[in-house]
Parts: sequence; C-alpha cells; structure tokens
Amino acid sequence: AATFGKPDVQPVLEAFSLLIPPLAMIGILSAVFRGMENAKAKVIFQDITTNVSRMVLLISVVILGYGYEEILTAYVLSVWMAFIGFLFYVYRHLVKLVRLRFEASIARSLIWFSLPLLAAGFMNNVMAWAGTLALGYLSGTADVALFNAPLRLVNVIPIPLAAMIFLYLPIATTIIARDAHDELKSLYLTTTKWAFLATLPLLLFFVIDAEFIVRALFGEQYLGSANVLRVLAVGFSAHTLLGPNGMTLISWGDTKSVLQGTLLASVTVIILSIILIPYYGALGAAMSTSIAFILSNLYLSVILYFRHDVHPFTREYLKPILLVIFGAALLYGAYDYVGTSLLAAHLGLIPLLISLVIFALLATRSISAADVELIRTVEIRFGGSARAANWLSRRL
Repeated sequence: AATFGKPDVQPVLEAFSLLIPPLAMIGILSAVFRGMENAKAKVIFQDITTNVSRMVLLISVVILGYGYEEILTAYVLSVWMAFIGFLFYVYRHLVKLVRLRFEASIARSLIWFSLPLLAAGFMNNVMAWAGTLALGYLSGTADVALFNAPLRLVNVIPIPLAAMIFLYLPIATTIIARDAHDELKSLYLTTTKWAFLATLPLLLFFVIDAEFIVRALFGEQYLGSANVLRVLAVGFSAHTLLGPNGMTLISWGDTKSVLQGTLLASVTVIILSIILIPYYGALGAAMSTSIAFILSNLYLSVILYFRHDVHPFTREYLKPILLVIFGAALLYGAYDYVGTSLLAAHLGLIPLLISLVIFALLATRSISAADVELIRTVEIRFGGSARAANWLSRRL
C-alpha cells in the first residue's frame, strides 16, 4: 500500500490475504476432480456456491446497513463457506474411495512439468494488466475507463471454449496416451467448431452494434469506446477460432511452448502499448492487447500443426463460418443504411445472428456424426432425451 501511495488499500489487502488458502485449495481440489472427468465439483463449489453465497452475504450487508469493513468480511466469508462445503464433498466422494499416498518421484515430475505453466500464468497476468497499467501511466483516467468497460464485456467471449476445455484436457491426455491421433484430431475439430460457433453470434453483435451496446450499458459518455469494443472482441475471439491449442500441447507434455507463447504475448503487449497509447489512447491499448492475443495463439497453433498435425481448418469448419460472416456483413450494411433507433431492432439482432449460425450449419451440411453424438450427450445430460440429435442423424 505504501509502495503505491495508497494507504487506504492496506485493510483490503489484509482482508483479501485470507482468501489465498481457500482459493488455492478450491483450485487444487477442482483440478483433482477434473482429472477424474468430474466437472460437477468445480461447477457446484467454484462457480455456483462461491458466487451465490457472496451475493447473499453482500445483499444482507446492504439491507442491514453495515459499512465497508463488513462488505470485505462478507466477500472473504463467501469463499470460506464454499471451501468448507467442498471439504464435505471431498470426504464423501474422494477420501473414502481413494487411498492417498505420497510418491516423491511423481511429485518431482509434476513440479518440473508445472514450472513453465507457473511462469506462463504470471505472463498471462502481465498481458491482462498491461493495457490498463500503461494507460494509467501514459494517458489518463478517462482512457482507462474507456478501455476497461469494453474489456469486461469481451471477457464473456472465451467462456464457451473455457467450459469445453475443462474436460477436454483429461480426455485429450487419455487419447494421446493411447496414441489415437485421428481421434484427437476429431475431438479438436469438434471442440473448436462448437465453441466458436457458440461465440460467433456474440462476437458479431459486439462488432455490428458496438455503439448501441456501450451507450445502453455505460452511458453516452462511453460512446468513444465503441471501436475499443470491436477491436477487443476480434482479439479475444482468436483463441476460440483456433481452438484449445495450449491445452493440447500440455496434453502432449509440451509446457515450454505454452510458456513461449505467453512470453511472446507479454512482450508484444508491452512494446505496442508504449508505441500506440500516446497516439491512440484507449484504442491503442485495445490494439496492443488484441494483437498480443492473436500472435500468441497463432504461435501455439503453428507449433501444434507442425509438430502434431492438429488443426481445425477443414471445410466442415470453415464453410458455415464464412457463410455467417457474409450474412452478418449484409446485416451490418442494412443496419448502417437504415440507422434504426428502435430498441427492438437492436435486441432482435442477437436471435437473428443465432438463427443465421444455425441456418449456416444446416445449409452447408457441416454437422458430422461426431457432432451429433456431442449434441446427443448434452441433450441426455440436461433433458433426458435426444430429439434434436435423432432428427439430425436422420438427415446426415
């Protein structure tokens, strides 16, 4: 706090330091269950319990009229509540079923394997913070706001891929251990295709209607961040477009390439921020961040292709994407020409783009047998039946 000249931050840092043990243990335990192909544990305790308990406690604090210190306490307690609940789950589903023992050789191998990923984690944080910190130093608080507001929105874009990656890693590792290369390529293509197609309507909505989005969510004063939103949306979509390249390399044990990719991104974003921010402000930070994301993912995808011949760019993947982009370009031209101010016209753009993606998939006949099985699994898991999968399989 003294280093940054912010003495008021000291109680926040003291309170948040109590979050380190439960957050670390929740992450470790989620990873253990992930290795067992159990995503339920992470969803229940890391995603749902932590956030719901935080929301309930914060609402209670506000209703009861407590102050700032009680808000910090509620924030910390919510994570501890989730961790304690997780311990009961571990006792019931893990400790009774698995005999725990320590193997020094395995521990040593795991640490050496993970060290490049630890460094990559630090580099990812540098990349995430660089734009904001450089703006604060080289520009002003107004530009920081114009950059950070769209940045919060585009963080939604990688969610479909992140959700699929959670179980992709242990499954891909098992496939590689069996040396089933064709099966891995099929898994990579299916994961990438559905993750990007799920992302595509939101990406196009951000690009086509950026002015409406920032005006509606943040106010007229944020209208200057519309192009920032567009640039960040394109940059953050690069990972989803190219697929789980880093996770696939980790499945092969190649953690050094992942570190090299994140290091490339970190150096790129720092250099470009210094060059572009003095001239373009928040837009310069957005360009720096997006270029860094794109370069890093291109590097990892090139490594993955030349070493293991894995990539998603088949006709089955590209045809619906190109058709959707063509249709979206027509929509953008129509919206720009008409210039409608009707709220329904803007909100109706999202279902229109979703329909366009579905139409493109059917029109280009880009649904494979592997896709049908994926849809069938999801349907049965959530609805108990597989009507859509059965309908599609009859038309393949």
